[in-house]
Amino acid sequence: MMAKAKEARVDYAVANILRLIGQTRGLFLNFIRNYFPDLLTEFCALYPDWNALKDYRMRIYSLFHQLREKHGLSGSFINPMKAKLQEKLSYCQLALF
Repeated sequence: MMAKAKEARVDYAVANILRLIGQTRGLFLNFIRNYFPDLLTEFCALYPDWNALKDYRMRIYSLFHQLREKHGLSGSFINPMKAKLQEKLSYCQLALF
């Protein structure tokens, strides 16, 4: 996915883990139970409450970071935007009068 993002000239990539707060948890688990029942036990183990286990979150973030770095994508929204703005500001405004 990161390689395709780079090919598409994406400037940055960010990710986050699901947070199953309030009624969302029950609805999501029902979805998993109905459509992916073989994943329910593993999913409940990774998400004992509204958030995924810290070890799992850190592994996912680390993998995402490695892939982003490998494909030369920024992890910051602001840095690529600053660079684009600097390009636009490098043009000289002509005086009207």
